[in-house]
Amino acid sequence: MMQPFEKALPFKSDDAYHGLAEVQGILHIENDHLVLEFQVQDSIFGALKSGPKRLRVNYVDLSTVKYRKNWFISRFDLKINSLSLLSKFPGAKDGRISLKVKRRFKSEAEDIESYVNLRIAELKLELLEGEV
Repeated sequence: MMQPFEKALPFKSDDAYHGLAEVQGILHIENDHLVLEFQVQDSIFGALKSGPKRLRVNYVDLSTVKYRKNWFISRFDLKINSLSLLSKFPGAKDGRISLKVKRRFKSEAEDIESYVNLRIAELKLELLEGEV
């Protein structure tokens, strides 16, 4: 079992409600799951805000986590196996949640990507060993 890993990654997503709303939040890593804490705000006036929401995603519900960066934008993608989890995050589509990450958080995003993918692999290995 790995030691606790404490990193947080601020994110934004403008895919909510066909671009009419923006999601802002923080992704936290915990030992057996990750947590998305977020607020939804309308994109037009920025006046209407939801209360803070919290979505817990167990590592067994994740296929992969990938950090992609290019010249203009950096994204942190969570490929999720659970439709019920996807329905709880505004703007989730095609089985994934895509989060925009500022480039200054590149190091945190890369660390989180490595850690979570390692935890996913460990859990899959544990499940395989249990079946033998």
